[in-house]
Amino acid sequence: MCSSDLGGGSGTVSGELNGTGTLMLNAGVLTTDPSGFKVPGYSQNGGTLNGDGDLTAKSEFYWSSGTMTGMGKTVVGAGVTNGIVHTTDYGVSEPVLSRTLENNGVISHQPGYYANNLTLTTGGVLDNRGTYLFTDNTGIDGGGGAIINSGVFGKTGGGGATNIYATLTNTNGGSFDISSGWINTLAGFSATGIGNLNGTLVMGGGSGTVSGELNGTGTLMLNAGVLTTDPSGFKVP
Repeated sequence: MCSSDLGGGSGTVSGELNGTGTLMLNAGVLTTDPSGFKVPGYSQNGGTLNGDGDLTAKSEFYWSSGTMTGMGKTVVGAGVTNGIVHTTDYGVSEPVLSRTLENNGVISHQPGYYANNLTLTTGGVLDNRGTYLFTDNTGIDGGGGAIINSGVFGKTGGGGATNIYATLTNTNGGSFDISSGWINTLAGFSATGIGNLNGTLVMGGGSGTVSGELNGTGTLMLNAGVLTTDPSGFKVP
């Protein structure tokens, strides 16, 4: 697989690149045109992704540092089966999300040298429609961000907590698959519709409203904050 490396400066992209290669952003500013831009693979290790258009990674996705911002979305396509959020190695800043990251594929959230976090700031939304799995006690920090789960959101490694400092909302069909440790949401938890919970999901702060039903074998644990049940009721395993 070949790669094209943007190591500085700035540029604007639109249209589509086919093939099997990877566009790599290491420094500088890459702006997506409102019409959008599609690439086979996208890797960001620094710099800033900006713009009003969507950037779509069709088959490969890797993100270890740098900022994603602007009105457009970063879309991880269904063809991405081994996507990676890697946080972080020694001397490297955490990745910062200030736009919507829409995941339709499979992403593993891995630790680097330290088990650090993905930072969600105001305007940052992780819209998980595929599979997003923490492989260690890494988490999501920042303030003002949101996670919307209609896919599989889980944890496969690390015996401790994955701390989430963003509001977490599970929508109809969403599942939590936590096979190691627990996920601790500190900015509130909400749920609607029918979903699944396997493992331990902790609400450690914030507030939220729940309705519908979570099936499975897991436990919802309220340690702090305010959890409000909708008049229609809420069922958990």
